[in-house]
Parts: sequence; C-alpha cells; structure tokens
Amino acid sequence: MSRRLAFSQRGYLVVRRFLPPDMLDFLRVYFRVLRANNRLSPDTYCPESLSLGGDGALDAVVEWARPRVSRLVDQELASTYSYTRVYAKGDTLAPHKDRRSCEISVTAPIEIPSGAPPSTLMLKPDGSVAKRVDLSEGDACIYAGPLVEHWREPFETSGQVQLFLHYIRVEGEHFPDLVFDGRRFLGAVAATEA
Repeated sequence: MSRRLAFSQRGYLVVRRFLPPDMLDFLRVYFRVLRANNRLSPDTYCPESLSLGGDGALDAVVEWARPRVSRLVDQELASTYSYTRVYAKGDTLAPHKDRRSCEISVTAPIEIPSGAPPSTLMLKPDGSVAKRVDLSEGDACIYAGPLVEHWREPFETSGQVQLFLHYIRVEGEHFPDLVFDGRRFLGAVAATEA
C-alpha cells in the first residue's frame, strides 16, 4: 500500500528516519540551548512536563518539512506552528483530538534517554481499534489531529524530547485564516499548546 493511500485510509502514517541525522543533531543541541536559557514552561496538558510553542527556530523546521509532508499526505499544506514537549517520568497525555490548527500533525522524538523504550504514541482513528506506534529518534508519525484520537501512556523515564509540526490543508476550510496559527508570520509570539 502506498504511503498516500495509507494516510487517506487510516488517518496516520509512520515515516522512519523522517529527520536526517544533521537536522536531528542540530535539534538536540538547540534543545540544550533552550533548557539552559529557561525557555521551556510548564505544559498545560502534561503538568509535570515542560514545553514551548511557536519558537522561531522550530517554526523554521515546520516550514522546512512542509513540502515533504505535503507529498506524503498528497495534499498541499500551509504551516501553522511548532511545539515541543520534554516529558517527565510518570506523566501521561490524555486521549484527545487536536484543534483546527493541527489539521495535519507530525510528531517526532528528538531525544530518548539512554536505556528508555521507544517513544510510543497511541492512535485511535474513528471506528477503529487503538493502534500503538513506536518511534525511534528521528522517526515520525503524521496524523490527522482533529480526526484521530491520540494519547501517551505514562513515561518510564524523564527527558524524552518530542517535536510537533502542525499544518492545515490549503484546500481546506481553515485556509487562510489559520495560516501561522493566526500569527502574522512564523516565529511571531508563542503559539498555544499542541
């Protein structure tokens, strides 16, 4: 089954080695810089975890990945915002569906602590049974955020860094109103939660 067909039928698509090694190395260094400068804040959905939305450098990754994500889902996309979360041990993410600015979302683990299991995302497309997706560093899961319920089970270790990239469909009902998540441009004023 082609990737495009898989996404249209299931509402999600797993892409191994989505982030090239140089990009992954850059992101790891950048997250260390963010932490050292206390740029991360307590997360709304995962109260023990830290997060940051709409950061300029991470928004650049949203735009950098947009052409590839558009090809993979066979739809022209417009960038909305980036989000990152550093999960704490024991934290969970309750089952939910995303808001309109996350019509097409990408989640990719940037850093998984040594000895920790893969990053696990649970997905439940409408009318389907829950699916478990295990991702290694640099892998990605692309999913239809407002249509596919998703969640995270309790984390066994602290320090897993996750990157989220969000898009809307250019031919969808939210274009152009939600381009850049309602901001004037990427990197402007922090976006809201993933």
